[in-house]
Amino acid sequence: MANPNPTLNFFKGMGWVLLGHLLIGIIASVAPPLLLLIGVTQLLYVIPLIIWARRDPQRVGTIPGVLTMAGITFLLNAACWGLLWGLFMGAH
Repeated sequence: MANPNPTLNFFKGMGWVLLGHLLIGIIASVAPPLLLLIGVTQLLYVIPLIIWARRDPQRVGTIPGVLTMAGITFLLNAACWGLLWGLFMGAH
């Protein structure tokens, strides 16, 4: 069996999370409140991805990719909510 490529698996992990984001975007077109809860809905596919990646040693490097993309999503979500909060609550 070939040696796993951690760098490739890192980007595969990021791709899996991006695919989950796209699916949530499609579902959110039918149910828009889900888009407001991206942090909660993200857990629905990030946690199973981590469990799936831990089961096979050939997927070494996938978990850091998944967590990196989840962290980027969290930071972008927090920045957007902070901007909206500042715009709407800061302007008395």
